[in-house]
Amino acid sequence: LVGLVVGAVISSVTEYYTGLGKSPILKIVQQSSTGAGTNIIAGLATGMISTFPSVLLFAGAIWASYAFAGFYGVALAASAMMATTAMQLAIDAFGPIADNAGGIAEMSEQEPIVRSRTIGSCSL
Repeated sequence: LVGLVVGAVISSVTEYYTGLGKSPILKIVQQSSTGAGTNIIAGLATGMISTFPSVLLFAGAIWASYAFAGFYGVALAASAMMATTAMQLAIDAFGPIADNAGGIAEMSEQEPIVRSRTIGSCSL
């Protein structure tokens, strides 16, 4: 249970730091208006800050699972955290793939219906 809960919370933390319309991304967008240098600095700073909650969550998961069942508990918690990894990777990879398909459709001057289909598929 510890691994499943921590895995779900880490997904939420990841969504917060990478989701469109969320505060960290909006701050990067705002700071990007002054140039590429501030864009890079803001992105790096946000990336570094975003690791802190995950480190705390992993440390808490190790501590809690060890308290429940020793090293065997830590192994089970790690397995539980990895149980949903394939699903999360598939979901995360779908958006950029659909977006790239839309860009290719625009650059190759396809009919507008092709681009509308790639935009519609991103909302699945």
